Amino acid sequence: MGPVASEEVAVAPVGPRIEGRSQVPVLAHSLVCGRGVPCTRLRRAEVRDDGLQPVGGGGSCRLGLPTPWIACGFHEKAGRSMLKNMRVGTKLVGLLVAPLLVLGILAGVGVTDRLQRADDARRAEQLAEVVAQAASAAHQLQLEQLRAVVVFGSGSAVGGETFESQQGVTDEALEAVRSSLEPFRAAGGPLADRADTLADRTVNLAALREQAGGARGSVQTILDGYEVLVDAATGIFEATVNEPSLPAITQDLVAATTLAGSKSAYAQRGAILAAALADGRVTAAVAESARAAGDEALRRSDTFYDQAQPDLKALLRNVQSSADTRALDDTTEGIYAAVDAGTEPQIDATRYADLNAVLLSGSLEVENEIARSVFTVASDERRSAIATVRLYLIGVSLGIVVALAVGFLVARAITRPLRQLMAAADQLATDQLPSLVERLRSPDEADEAPGLVQVQVGGRDEIGQLAKAFNAVQETTAQVATDQAALLRKGVSDLFVNLARRNQALLDRQIEFIDQLESNETDADQLKNLFRLDHLATRMRRNAESLLVLAGAEGARRRGRPVPLADVVRIGVGEVEDFTRVNLVALDDLSIDAAAAVDIAHLLAELMENATQFSPPETHVEVVGHRTRDGSYVLSVSDEGIGMSSEHLAEANEQLAHPPVMGLALSRALGFTVVGRLASRHDLDVRLTPSPTGGVTALTTIPPALLVDGPSTAGATPIASLAAPPDAIRGLDEPGLAGVAAMAAAPAVAH
Repeated sequence: MGPVASEEVAVAPVGPRIEGRSQVPVLAHSLVCGRGVPCTRLRRAEVRDDGLQPVGGGGSCRLGLPTPWIACGFHEKAGRSMLKNMRVGTKLVGLLVAPLLVLGILAGVGVTDRLQRADDARRAEQLAEVVAQAASAAHQLQLEQLRAVVVFGSGSAVGGETFESQQGVTDEALEAVRSSLEPFRAAGGPLADRADTLADRTVNLAALREQAGGARGSVQTILDGYEVLVDAATGIFEATVNEPSLPAITQDLVAATTLAGSKSAYAQRGAILAAALADGRVTAAVAESARAAGDEALRRSDTFYDQAQPDLKALLRNVQSSADTRALDDTTEGIYAAVDAGTEPQIDATRYADLNAVLLSGSLEVENEIARSVFTVASDERRSAIATVRLYLIGVSLGIVVALAVGFLVARAITRPLRQLMAAADQLATDQLPSLVERLRSPDEADEAPGLVQVQVGGRDEIGQLAKAFNAVQETTAQVATDQAALLRKGVSDLFVNLARRNQALLDRQIEFIDQLESNETDADQLKNLFRLDHLATRMRRNAESLLVLAGAEGARRRGRPVPLADVVRIGVGEVEDFTRVNLVALDDLSIDAAAAVDIAHLLAELMENATQFSPPETHVEVVGHRTRDGSYVLSVSDEGIGMSSEHLAEANEQLAHPPVMGLALSRALGFTVVGRLASRHDLDVRLTPSPTGGVTALTTIPPALLVDGPSTAGATPIASLAAPPDAIRGLDEPGLAGVAAMAAAPAVAH
């Protein structure tokens, strides 16, 4: 129970109930909120069925501090009410959240650890590649050093070709080690520093080679120059030990570093003695320097035996105990003995360099084996870590799936009937009712019965009865909507037919009266005005006929003789406002079936009207006809207007091919709808294409069934009589239509 107010709370009489609540003004000047702060901002509260709560729904005053329930005992009901109002699915999810959350956290920790191990293993694989390439680069530099001192000591007389070929191999090895170091350069660290050092020192390699090949400078300069490069390459081994990676490969990396140092000392000893042998002067100081390098090599070899794995120790022992290595040791001792005796050793410098190259190559094999061992360990560790990650993910996924499956089955058994009702109501509100409204707006879809989803809830309890009542409501709603859509469509259609028939009757009387005036008029100017008035009345009659077409009223089927195509086109031209801009370029000598002549003339008039309205007034609209291979006849109406975009062309062609049913959803482009209706009535094909002159070309394809070859006889049925209503049949020779025909006269038709 919350803290009690220090003053009485004056409560006004309960006001009118709004949405199950009663608004009650509360004077709470001395109420104390949940934090013990006197609240003077609370102005109004709500009386609910389950308690009295501050308005705002958050249990807090305007200061943002939590406030107590005003009436004693109401806070207990509020807690129970909140739990009661929770969805069943939410309650089940609440039961599953805690264990799934713990499972996810444990799995996340495990996966993160294994992924870190996999990343360390991948880095170790890269270190193995660096070790192999660094060993190769150092080895090639050591071989080039041997060849360089021989060439220098002999004054470029011996070993020149071997020295030059060795340079290309060295360059390739240096490029390979640079590539292997690229992943580490961006991250920084010891390896990045060593990579920069190697790059800086190799800049002087070209100049060093020129000195050696040209025998310029001193042999000590050559030795020191190559020694600096070899140190830069072997220093990479030391840097790999300090890179973070797997602890399992640290011993091998340390052993590789020691072996690289031993190999460098052997190479230094061989280069010192080979340079002296090539020069022909092996002094005591030279021999002392060589002995010091050899002792350093032996010391590092002993250290390697203490550090390396047994198989690596055995491999190095095989190299050092081989026949070539013994020959090198014997030759070296012979050099020392000759120097100690004060005589000049009679040993070929090239032969001695070759013996040293064999020893260095054997040591390189041991280094490569170390790199392969490191790579193998790293690969195994990476695969193991990835496999463990997969097991974690599979286990967690299975656990989640099982938990969710159990929760789903339980929730389904509890909430399935209620969910079905809720889904049906939601579908009715968001899908079916809007669909019915859309059918009213789109009458071409109104003929389809609306799909109703019956709520399948078993049982005879209240939920079952509610489901049956809900199904009845859906059926009644759909039936009423369908009936209303049909009535609306029929009413609109009847309205259009009525208006069109009345307009037709009035226009026919008007045209008849104008014809009488024309026949009695002798003044040329007045006769011209009467012809214009007659033309306007003819166009108005075409609009009335368009209303009939839109309303779906079929024209009367009339039998008669075929009508010449030229007459059909001219009558269409006569119903165009700006008819003087229409040119008949070329038409074949054939006729149109009488049953389709009127509609084709109407269709062409609509297309030509559209062409003249959407093109500049100084341009012309051309009408051209030609036969096709399948026997059809194509009439093209081309303008030089602004044209249409590809999207608008596609939309217009779709409307021509599938004209909408008359209703409330028609667009402003009624002409296309009329053309589409007339075309579908006689199986014509009408489509719009871009015109070569920049405008639009309307292609009307007349099927062979409506065509008759050759012109019609003099007794053929006049096109005007086919267009007139049954009670007002008039021929072309009547004054009124003769005037229209005269005004519609086009240029001579080319046959």
